[in-house]
Amino acid sequence: MPSLEQWLAYQTQVHPQAIDLGLDRLLLVLDRLGWRQPKVPVITIAGTNGKGSVSGYCAAILAAAGYRAGTFTSPHLRDYRERVRVHDRLVSAAELVSAFERIEASRGEVGLTFFEFNTLAALLVFEAARLDAWVLEIGMGGRLDAVNVVDPDAAVVVSIGFDHQEYLGATIEAIAREKAGIFRQGRPAVLGSRDMPGIVEDIARAIGAPLKRLGNEYSYLREGASWHFRGSRWNLPHLPAPALVGDMQYANAATAIAALEELDARLTIPAAAVAICATLRPMVGPWPYAGFWPTKTHPASWRNSAVASMPGGALPPREIEAAAVLRWPRWWRARSRRLSKQRTARLRDARQRWRLQRRRIGSSSSDPFTWQGLRWIGSRRAACCHRPRFPNILRRPEPTHVQG
Repeated sequence: MPSLEQWLAYQTQVHPQAIDLGLDRLLLVLDRLGWRQPKVPVITIAGTNGKGSVSGYCAAILAAAGYRAGTFTSPHLRDYRERVRVHDRLVSAAELVSAFERIEASRGEVGLTFFEFNTLAALLVFEAARLDAWVLEIGMGGRLDAVNVVDPDAAVVVSIGFDHQEYLGATIEAIAREKAGIFRQGRPAVLGSRDMPGIVEDIARAIGAPLKRLGNEYSYLREGASWHFRGSRWNLPHLPAPALVGDMQYANAATAIAALEELDARLTIPAAAVAICATLRPMVGPWPYAGFWPTKTHPASWRNSAVASMPGGALPPREIEAAAVLRWPRWWRARSRRLSKQRTARLRDARQRWRLQRRRIGSSSSDPFTWQGLRWIGSRRAACCHRPRFPNILRRPEPTHVQG
């Protein structure tokens, strides 16, 4: 039986193009598989930025409320299995291999891209797991993305900006039209930005999707160290600040709550679950959720000791990068190759200064990172690395020797 790695290598050769947007091929294979639309609530999330955060918040709230949710995100950082999460665990290699075997036996002459294989496998895994809800993140665009074969109960567009213009269009309006393609008649369309292009609302109205807009049908208000969510059904005061840093995280958390609010008739979610999850760092999706906690390569003992020393177990993004830079030098070297020489020098300087700072703060061998130290080097990182996302650098071969 081929291994998961062999299956992934094979899938890159099945279709002549790495990206070939369209739903016809997937619908044909799904029909041959006998797959049917899920009977459980589904939230589909699109957007140029913020969809990973919203996906993570949705999954965390559902879990805190006692529901078993499946979460599909992309891309992965270290482990392909990060893309498919079944409640509180990553999908197993055996589950993926079984799904790939079913897909291969059914597709016949139909060519599928790597991402289409991934999406179909996630749908089969979720179907077999008998979950309470699905949270699906669009890969690219929306209208013709493979994830859009599923009819969502709530469709979320977090934000719209210039991305993948060679596939989605050269203008904001063209990109917005593609992302609004996830809306369905009679199903709420949740908009997560106050600066949404007007065409998004026009499309929602044209197909009969009830609008739920940030600043109109739902809103949030920051109140010192807490914040207040107001929606069409829920009024949630005194919520703790999101664990993920940044002003936009309040909007992302509010957008996730607004989407879940629309499932209230089918899934009862107590206010306590929303409050609890806001203090937790979501553990699914791409940056900053998946792959930065140690896996096989990085022992869980370090993760556990680090989390135990931090307030609420929260680790903001800057500190995540700081930990990665310090603990995993191979990652840092690969990251450095993608930076300019000037920023690389600054990052190296921050790493050296951290060692001095660590001596001043003091730390035991069993707990190599203190909260104060991570905060310090995180602030240094902000001065030298401005990119908000990490590329999937592990797809590039590691050099045998790197100077410096």
